[in-house]
Amino acid sequence: MKAVCTNFRSHVESVEFRTDIKSSGAEAPKDSAKPASGTESADDGADSPVKKEGRDPAKKQAKNPGHMIILNGSMRNKDGNSARFAGVLRTRLRGRIGASAEIIDLKDNMKDMEALADDLAAADKLIFCVPLYVDGLPSQVIRLMEIMESKPAGPHKIYVLANMGLYESSQMVNLFSAVKQWCERCGYEYCGGLGISAGELIGALMKTMPFGWGATKRASISMTVFAEAILSGRAADDLYAEPHMFPRSWYIKIANSGWDRMAKQNGLSPEDLYRKPEPAEADVSIGTAVAPDGLNADVASHAETGPTAAAAAADPEPAEGTGTAAEAYLEGIRPVTAEHAARYGEIYAAAFSGEPWNDPWDPKDAEIHVRELLESKQSYGLEYVLDGKVAGFILGTSMLFHYGRVFEINDLAVDPACQGRGIAKTLLERCLTEMKKRGMAGVNLITEAEGFLPGFYEKYGFSREDRVILMGKEL
Repeated sequence: MKAVCTNFRSHVESVEFRTDIKSSGAEAPKDSAKPASGTESADDGADSPVKKEGRDPAKKQAKNPGHMIILNGSMRNKDGNSARFAGVLRTRLRGRIGASAEIIDLKDNMKDMEALADDLAAADKLIFCVPLYVDGLPSQVIRLMEIMESKPAGPHKIYVLANMGLYESSQMVNLFSAVKQWCERCGYEYCGGLGISAGELIGALMKTMPFGWGATKRASISMTVFAEAILSGRAADDLYAEPHMFPRSWYIKIANSGWDRMAKQNGLSPEDLYRKPEPAEADVSIGTAVAPDGLNADVASHAETGPTAAAAAADPEPAEGTGTAAEAYLEGIRPVTAEHAARYGEIYAAAFSGEPWNDPWDPKDAEIHVRELLESKQSYGLEYVLDGKVAGFILGTSMLFHYGRVFEINDLAVDPACQGRGIAKTLLERCLTEMKKRGMAGVNLITEAEGFLPGFYEKYGFSREDRVILMGKEL
């Protein structure tokens, strides 16, 4: 908790952070009136950096001018990504005649961090090589930095080589910001950072191919620029490197496949990963939960009464300050309502603007699209409420053919912030159950031909139609 708050320059009022490592220096003397270093309130941080008492940056002298230390701040073994990137950086730093670069593993020095801080103070340049933890630095690294604040002298120049598993390298901006403020506080010179994203991918590829090939090319080029800045001793802008010619959609697909493999190893199906406790059975008409395994009379009569009428029957008068009472208490499924068309538009635009559709929907246009469907006398739909807010919906219309009435699912969308919780699955299952009760001859839908969506619908009995094709003409 302290590490997270420190990363975000917050202050912990009533929680003590303790350690069994007596020499870590993490705790301040009990008789000290000043908080332990690194735990000052936000007012002492970014806007008005405070130098440690007795520290005069102008008088600091490096014990070994020109010596560089790369601190591996990861708690993983030496085969971790931080150690791997540290090794590459040391190789490139050693390319300059007379340059000396040493790698020190924080994990091996946890029992005597005071001595480690003294060793780091002897360097002319210190490079923190760390993984991103909760948008910031690992707690062990923060503890070491707190100890370094108490030293009368330290490294002249600070660099940061960070890596993380997320795809967007800009996610590391907060980590760099935290180190910058720490340097200002200590009187060190922050000289720049390099953030490498998709670390697990880059690290895995480095085991099978030279660093600089394929998806590692951009990281390799950035590493060279970073190393040149260190060797020259100049300050440089922070660098951010993402996989080269490797789309984000590919990365996410590969990353998610790992969860499927682990599920199978533990006797589960991929669908089991999205299971959640089902809401308790109750009556929608009084604004409480509805179980996924049955529709009440209000929902079943939706097609005959229309969405607005059904919603009016289901929702009591609004509670002051909370919208409708149903919105305040309901967790589960209920009929769609025209009153929520704007919210449906927001969800639709957000969902279909992402993978695999990537359609540039405007929420206002999406709201009009939804309203036109709701106005149909043959429309039917359900919404899923999570934490008092609509998180997803399914909506369609039925049409009579010579072989019977068929329901077409026009929209099935879930707020991206709520995806991965089985909401689409629950909505689809409930809709199919109701259509079967109503004697529909079938259910149709149109979806993306590639990607995971066809497979998702095939699990529920949908199949590709070979006898028909979708045709269109632009005007």
